[in-house]
Amino acid sequence: APAPAPTPVPSGPPAGAACPTTNSNVASTGGTQLAVGASRNAGVAPLAVFFDASGTTSSATTRPFHELEYRWSFGETASGTWNHGAKAGTASRNEAMGPVAAHVFESPGTYPITVSAYDGSTTVSYSCNITVTPADQEFANTKTVCVSASGDFSGCPSGAVQVTSANPSAAVAGNIGAGNKRILFRRGERFDVASSISINRPGPGVIGAFGTGAKPVLIANTSNALISLSSPDTPTGVSDWRFQDIALNGNLQASGFVGAGSASRVLLQRVDLSNVGYGLLLSGSTLSGLNTPTPFRHALWDEFYVADSTLHNLIPGLGPNAVFGNGSRMVIIGSRIDNNLGGEHGIRMQLVQRGVFSHNTIQGIAEGKVNLTLRGAAFTGSNTVAPGTYSEKVVVSDNRLVGGASSGVMGIGPQNGFNDERGRNMLVERNWFVGSSTTQDFLTIAQSDITVRNNLIYAPSNNGGSFVTAKDEDPRLANLPTRIHVHNNSMYHASNGPHYFALFNAVPNNSTLSGSTFSVKNNLLYAPFAASAHITGNTSAAVIDASHNTPNVAVSPLFASNPPLAITGFVPASSGYGHAAGTPAAKVHSDFFGVPTPTTPGMGAIHH
Repeated sequence: APAPAPTPVPSGPPAGAACPTTNSNVASTGGTQLAVGASRNAGVAPLAVFFDASGTTSSATTRPFHELEYRWSFGETASGTWNHGAKAGTASRNEAMGPVAAHVFESPGTYPITVSAYDGSTTVSYSCNITVTPADQEFANTKTVCVSASGDFSGCPSGAVQVTSANPSAAVAGNIGAGNKRILFRRGERFDVASSISINRPGPGVIGAFGTGAKPVLIANTSNALISLSSPDTPTGVSDWRFQDIALNGNLQASGFVGAGSASRVLLQRVDLSNVGYGLLLSGSTLSGLNTPTPFRHALWDEFYVADSTLHNLIPGLGPNAVFGNGSRMVIIGSRIDNNLGGEHGIRMQLVQRGVFSHNTIQGIAEGKVNLTLRGAAFTGSNTVAPGTYSEKVVVSDNRLVGGASSGVMGIGPQNGFNDERGRNMLVERNWFVGSSTTQDFLTIAQSDITVRNNLIYAPSNNGGSFVTAKDEDPRLANLPTRIHVHNNSMYHASNGPHYFALFNAVPNNSTLSGSTFSVKNNLLYAPFAASAHITGNTSAAVIDASHNTPNVAVSPLFASNPPLAITGFVPASSGYGHAAGTPAAKVHSDFFGVPTPTTPGMGAIHH
């Protein structure tokens, strides 16, 4: 893949300044005022940090979340590449794009963070520092506990407490104390979980591994959660915990991590979850029950990170999701989710206020469910969430989403046609959608202000449908989808049937969609065998602004390979009709690989 554009030289504070922990105006150039905040600027390794530039404003656009290009460099040049996602093995962990981003700093040190915002002509940038302290320093001597079922403590840090036990629940309960502990299980050994391991103390803390060999396996001998986070009696203080290099096996009866009360700053890094109900369950109904009769006593979960982990083989028939979440600043990066046709959705976020879902591979989804769904809380509010709360400020990028037994792959909207759940300001970009024989509608959107750009879509066969379907799901007609922008996507469609297909489709459900507006520009669709394939379809009263898209879907844009079975197959030749045939009005400033858009852009997700 071509190298991304170089990060601009930063401006702002002098070298050595810590990153602001509230969203602050930090630099301005021309008409752009860059606002940046980090969830924290110091802590013990591994340190997960959420970065937010969503407060940035610009005179160049009324939609800065969507139409400015944000680039981040995290200063950790040795962090390597992502193992999963659309560009596995080539995409750098040290870089990110989007108005919100996240990074896990694994090694101690001081890291210079650089962020820039580009409006199409001018770049404003800023630099600050994140300081990460060594785990061995924070958890020196008896603050570390080594647990071995066999009594083998080779590789245990010097001065640590040594516990011989095959009962991980008792080992944690007997040694967690008031918190600020690192509890390590011996690699290559099995530990039977007869009751939930309870994490109900403040951190910083670590549950991890010591020694050499395979990850320690914690296997359930109970139908309760393997690890219970917080409790009904701990509404505050359970924070700053890391779970690293362990394997959890639900034994086809238990879930992995379950939020039993309010908690924050929780990192799951290189955690393998298998044969589980829910991999991670943060249920809003749990907090609602705990907040009765005292509203807001347990705050919404905040800063949950799942990084470089695997979640697979959900328990069939029980209806769980690999991840079910409600919270603020939710992150799933670099992970592999494979439901193996069990359970329900891969990731179901019932509420997310700022989220990053990037560089994941999600597959094996059961019939009637999707790889990723983004929903919302009850808009009327609850005793946990204030009225008027949206799911918002979410980036879904660089994922590989593989169709399963379902007709859909991704959804953004309420969970049904009866609940008033709202979302806005989300980006779906640079993902690789790979359909199955049952895939019809790849992405269904029932919310507003959603941008879908620079995605690759391969449809091996189906009986109609669309890449993006916009429809309303609110019978009160108070939340109609509008301002959905579908720009610079590349799609290959192999259907040879007579069924109708459109790259973008506006479909009325409870209303005519009168007043809704949609933008469809610079898209490539190659459907050489389809009898009825179109760029846009509209059975509603919505207005679709469509231009500079494929003029004839049966004519080849000269993709590198047909069908394009790999992402490199979507690279079009410069002699193809899409070269320099797009419009800059789409305001897409780089392509699928991060290569800057030329002055006269082309069609599709990849530059020629």
